[in-house]
Amino acid sequence: MLRRVLFALSSLAMLPFVPVASAEDLAGQASIIDGDTIEIHGERILLLGIDAPEHDQLCETAGSQYRCGQQAAFALTDQIGSKTVDCAPRDVDQYGRVVAVCSAAGEDLNASMVRQGWAPAYRHYSTA
Repeated sequence: MLRRVLFALSSLAMLPFVPVASAEDLAGQASIIDGDTIEIHGERILLLGIDAPEHDQLCETAGSQYRCGQQAAFALTDQIGSKTVDCAPRDVDQYGRVVAVCSAAGEDLNASMVRQGWAPAYRHYSTA
C-alpha cells in the first residue's frame, strides 16, 4: 500500500507545472481587451469556450461593414459595468494566458456573450 502511494506521489511530481493565478488574483475590476478577453490585476484572461471577434475586426451584414469586434467589446463592457468580475481558471493557453469561466454579479459572462450573439461557442475547446 505504501509503495503505491509513493509511486502515485512520484508520478505527480513528473507532471508539468502550469502556474495559474490564485482565485483571489482573478477577482476584481476588469479591463476589457475584446469580446472574449479581459484583464484583472495585470493578468490576461480568456473567456473559456467562446471566440468573439478581435477588437479591430470588421464584419459584414446586408452588404455593409461594421466594427463587430469593437461592438463585442462594448457589449462585454456594458455587461460588466463597474461590477467585480470573478474568474474560475480552467487552463492556461500556449501563450501563458489564463483561460477561465468568469462572472459578474453571478452572471456567467462566457455564456452571456454567446446568448447575446457577440461570440460563437467554441466547441473545440469546451462544451460548457
